[in-house]
Amino acid sequence: MKLFRLIEWLTLLSMGMVAALGNGVSHNRKWPNTKTSHFFDPDCSSQKPGYMNKTARAKRGEKRAICSCCDREPVCIVSILSGTGPCCITGQKRSRLREEIYRKIQTELDTCTAYIEYRIRQNHLLIIVVKRHNCFIRSKALDRRFPASVRLYRTLLQQHTLIKKKKQQRFFQTSHYLYRVLIEPVSDHILSCNRLAIVAGDELSQLAFETFVTSYDSAATFSTAAWLVRRYSIQYHYDAERIIGAEPRSTDYQYDFSGYAPMTDKNTKPEKGFPPQTGHSRREYRLSNHAGRHVPVLSLSSSRREVSAIVDAFRRNGLKAEGHYGNGATKKRFKRQAGSRVLHMATHGVYLPGRPGLNGLMFYSRKANPRRYLLSPAEILRLDLNCDLLVLACCESGVKKWNYHRDKISLAACFIHSGTPNVICTLWPINDRHSSFFMLQFYRALLAGDSYVQALRRAKLKSLENKTAALPCHWASFLLIGKL
Repeated sequence: MKLFRLIEWLTLLSMGMVAALGNGVSHNRKWPNTKTSHFFDPDCSSQKPGYMNKTARAKRGEKRAICSCCDREPVCIVSILSGTGPCCITGQKRSRLREEIYRKIQTELDTCTAYIEYRIRQNHLLIIVVKRHNCFIRSKALDRRFPASVRLYRTLLQQHTLIKKKKQQRFFQTSHYLYRVLIEPVSDHILSCNRLAIVAGDELSQLAFETFVTSYDSAATFSTAAWLVRRYSIQYHYDAERIIGAEPRSTDYQYDFSGYAPMTDKNTKPEKGFPPQTGHSRREYRLSNHAGRHVPVLSLSSSRREVSAIVDAFRRNGLKAEGHYGNGATKKRFKRQAGSRVLHMATHGVYLPGRPGLNGLMFYSRKANPRRYLLSPAEILRLDLNCDLLVLACCESGVKKWNYHRDKISLAACFIHSGTPNVICTLWPINDRHSSFFMLQFYRALLAGDSYVQALRRAKLKSLENKTAALPCHWASFLLIGKL
């Protein structure tokens, strides 16, 4: 009996705490100084603070999330953030900690930048938007076609056969559907912004939001479509806590640019250098693990020209730059590099299922030992690179498929967790020639004075002007994972 009364008392206490928190919600546009303030919905101004306007929500076809442990509707937006009901005191404490993170993010934002975070809770999509002077949250019920549409869209983005009319229409229809689900609910609140910082979990983290089309036109082509990248510069991150950014170890860099291109034909001797050549093709190499299994890998013939052209562009602007090609691009040299503001990797990202010893970034080595020529995810997490931007111009460096113990992690996430503040990565295999064209456009914009995210957007717009490079598989793979 005493135990029952204790549980009842704790339940009433938690409901009283939530009600008190709800009464403390401020209707100011800025964050108040009180610790009891929380997110509010502008549509709730006629209701009791802390409650959603059910009439306005019913008109939008939206539903509230339900607590997973008590099956009750959350009574304030703080509970929505953690997907908990009145009984979940621990969840509400976790939400208050998240709110402090959002406060810090808001202090880092300028008036032209919006922070958007996506969470999926029991078939409901929560969209958290933080701007310089206000913040709000939207809840939207997801239909059954949403998960299948996300998987289909990821597949269509990688295909080179989108030039076919039927596939092209299917691509634009799926793209516009995802825009209506993910961007349109908050489009009115971000009209004054030109830059978006997106944090999305689960499968949404593998989507290129800039490929969404704001309007569907059956007669549109890839060069004339209303891409979201025409409106906004978009950057991404894995976690709200890290998007504020870790400062580099030192701003006194020895070089402004350092480029590595190990997979080149020139300066690579077949009888001494690794990977050794096999067959009759000068462009084909092989990987060899300790079991003696060989996997053919093509050389990157454009990587040397790519890095060399970037080095020349930096030097013409009076900046210090260096390039390492073939047998000069070793793993040992990369790990001991003194410090460069921009590090560029034009190489292979090796991933072989079931072979933990063959996962990582490829470098040059004279010995056919994976420890000599592969930089594994575990080694990346222990690195202390002194750089401000790392460009991973290799296949699928932003995909969560690399083996780290029993988990799957992306190479970009490894570098982010090791302390690199900004990383440009890819979501699918990229063509060597188109990658070189894209990177040259990016560095031209960067040397012209643009920021990292602006230069990336300018390079994508340049690709859209070229008919051969306008396919999304050639330009949409490159994403910036970086701080505000």
